[in-house]
Amino acid sequence: MKAVVLKGNKKLSIINKKLNDLDNNYCRIKIENTGVCSSDIQRSHDKGAYFYPLIMGHEMAGRITDIGKDIKNYCIGDRITVFPLLPCFNCLSCDSKMYARCDDYSYFGSRQDGGYAEYLDVPEWNLMKLPDDVLFEDAALIEPLSVVVHGLKRINLIKSNKKNTPGSTVIIGAGFLGLLAVQILRKQYPDIDLSIIDRNSFKLDIADKYVNNKIKLDTINQWSNLSSKYSFQNVIEATGNPVAFKHTISLAMHGGNILWMGNITGSLTFSKDLVSMILRKELSILGTWNSKYKSQKPDDWKQSINLIQSGIRPSELITHRITLDELPNTLKDLYCHKQGKKSFNSVKIIVNN
Repeated sequence: MKAVVLKGNKKLSIINKKLNDLDNNYCRIKIENTGVCSSDIQRSHDKGAYFYPLIMGHEMAGRITDIGKDIKNYCIGDRITVFPLLPCFNCLSCDSKMYARCDDYSYFGSRQDGGYAEYLDVPEWNLMKLPDDVLFEDAALIEPLSVVVHGLKRINLIKSNKKNTPGSTVIIGAGFLGLLAVQILRKQYPDIDLSIIDRNSFKLDIADKYVNNKIKLDTINQWSNLSSKYSFQNVIEATGNPVAFKHTISLAMHGGNILWMGNITGSLTFSKDLVSMILRKELSILGTWNSKYKSQKPDDWKQSINLIQSGIRPSELITHRITLDELPNTLKDLYCHKQGKKSFNSVKIIVNN
């Protein structure tokens, strides 16, 4: 099979890899689509991988082409998406069905080979069948969608029986996660006062149809001016930038709620004044990590599929569709863009495997 292999830092190659014998409790998946995650940029060109060689890619969907002899609930031809975390099933978190908190997990695309390939063998437990009306492109993006769903539920912004529109809400970061969040919030609450902050005009323009207010940061110094102009009941950080984490506090109104959803990219320290602001404003700060899968109800993955069926379309945010052959140069271009060496505007890139 064809695969894109990371052989070292900034060393990506197209290879033909022999398929292994299929284990009894595994299904062989013909990968139809794989989403490109920002973590793959860091892993391939910056921070490095846990091991080499590695086939990256953890956002994926496809079709079963072969099944092990112990498979009971799936058939050849089934359309599926893949939960990429492989828990140990032995730790306290796994005993509580909090699999995303597993103490000794593996992970497709980082701790073992993933979806930047034509085929992948996956345990039955990690497979979720797709309804016929869910496209492969949307299904491949259920993993990041479920992360956003989980975060919005943490801050009580996913509608259940509540009918009241939440207070003013701002998303920091018009990347894929941030734009998924504004999609969901606008769908759930048509009258919500919704704002988004970013430095990139291209991404802000995509957010335009979902938000009331686009706030463009031209310089890092503009952060200090924002708190004198804006105050929000709900502040959601979706970039991972340590500077943005700090300014969630100044943007929140008294008694406000803060969700830290971005995977932080650097060190973060709090001054005495900033801690005093948290105390005096009586802020609630929540973190969020990954998503709930086959755990206590409600299941974030099933809820994500329901959202897609209700009209939330992650595929609307795809800006580039590429082949496996194009992936190495695309990851290089994305890294150069992050370094300010090249302009390469994108929100979500998906591989047609």
